[in-house]
Amino acid sequence: MSLHRRAVRVRLRGGRSLHGRIHVAEGQSLGGFLSARKFFLNLTDVRWEDEQEDDRFPHLSVRMRQIIWVEPLDAALHLSSAKVPADEKRKIELHLEGGSLLHVELNLASETRMSDYLDANPLFISLFSVHVLSEERTIDRVALNHGAILAIRELEQPER
Repeated sequence: MSLHRRAVRVRLRGGRSLHGRIHVAEGQSLGGFLSARKFFLNLTDVRWEDEQEDDRFPHLSVRMRQIIWVEPLDAALHLSSAKVPADEKRKIELHLEGGSLLHVELNLASETRMSDYLDANPLFISLFSVHVLSEERTIDRVALNHGAILAIRELEQPER
């Protein structure tokens, strides 16, 4: 089995972020990779986001429950192996540990309860176009740790 090193940004509880590389099998999605980890995520060529480029660790293991989200920085690393569902989009606000507030659009049928959707995805949730309100920035793709979500609010009611 051939492993590929893929660049990621890991947001941790407490607000700091790491840049590093994960080693994934050919064709493996980020969500599948993260869901297979039990306790630790192994990273190589690691640095703190707010540190100088020269301050790197060759290897670092991070406890999974300390991770808020993992952002793929490599276009070849897909979030999920699933196809995007129909064009029904629902605007959702996610309140996370540490006070982060995210606005996302989820492709979910209007009949699907948010709690049912989240219960069906208990480890990491694939999100696209994530607007981080506290930072006034949008992240294209992110795998969000289900355990970091404190509350969910639908911003607009779907038309029925």
